[in-house]
Amino acid sequence: MIRLRGRWLERAGFANGAKMTVDVLLGTLSLTLSGRAPRTRYSVPEAQQVLGTLSEKLAAIVAGLNEVHDGLPVPKLHDGLLEEELAPDLAAELLGAIECVVGDYLAAAIDALAAVAKLTKEELERELWRERARMETIRQFPAGAAPSNQVELALPSASAVADS
Repeated sequence: MIRLRGRWLERAGFANGAKMTVDVLLGTLSLTLSGRAPRTRYSVPEAQQVLGTLSEKLAAIVAGLNEVHDGLPVPKLHDGLLEEELAPDLAAELLGAIECVVGDYLAAAIDALAAVAKLTKEELERELWRERARMETIRQFPAGAAPSNQVELALPSASAVADS
């Protein structure tokens, strides 16, 4: 038995007698209200707090995925055989799916959510002014003559080098 007490439980919607589901996975115990009505309005600070918490939960999911990844057997490699000639390897498919989801989707999602959770109005205004200044700089140059990060070098031709 686990006993939880405090007014914070009721403020979070866990009123006495509320129905909930309990999940246990990878060393985490999760309590979820059953039939909870979604909230319809959030203030910006409340939304930022929720997004920060959700980014942390996604990071915990990534840790769980990495734990599963690291616990899977290493696929057998067959030197000289083409991929089409290999027998299907379920472990290799699972490893590939985890690597794809974590690397291509979740890492970027976590970074984006964590960034907006911490974003301030002042930072947003600074970014707007930076972008306006960048666009003004681009407008000052004729088409095709905008400054770039590339450096052009004037090298002598091969015949000029041979003549010297």
